[in-house]
Amino acid sequence: STHAELTVKAFEAGKHVFCEKPMANSPAECQRMIDAAKAAGRKLMIAYRAHWEPHNLRAKAMLDAGELGQVWFATSDHHRPLDPALPRDQWRMKRSVAGGGSLVDIGIYSLNGLQWFFGESPNAVAASMQAPPDDPRFAEVE
Repeated sequence: STHAELTVKAFEAGKHVFCEKPMANSPAECQRMIDAAKAAGRKLMIAYRAHWEPHNLRAKAMLDAGELGQVWFATSDHHRPLDPALPRDQWRMKRSVAGGGSLVDIGIYSLNGLQWFFGESPNAVAASMQAPPDDPRFAEVE
């Protein structure tokens, strides 16, 4: 919830910005950050470590070298439990702070990973989630 404000301040101070994901809570806030980067002549990068992890780099190199043959189908699964009792998880359940729930926080790993590995957008995407109606974890976010 503070990314846009702090990013703009950093650009005003002449700094480059390496910002954690999700980038911001709305497209308007994201655009504000992009505009501030352009106005300051500075770089804005959203932290996405997965592209630099050794096992992912090796898998991508194997794919690019044709070692895996022709790929006709790919799927990805990424999830993590959300425990309201843990302080590290409590912000994830508040829309005003997190901007959303599982999709913007965790779901993007699967989509972004497949796009990065194959260098193209998928033809189709399907997703599923479980959010019991009486579960406090999902009172504000998906």
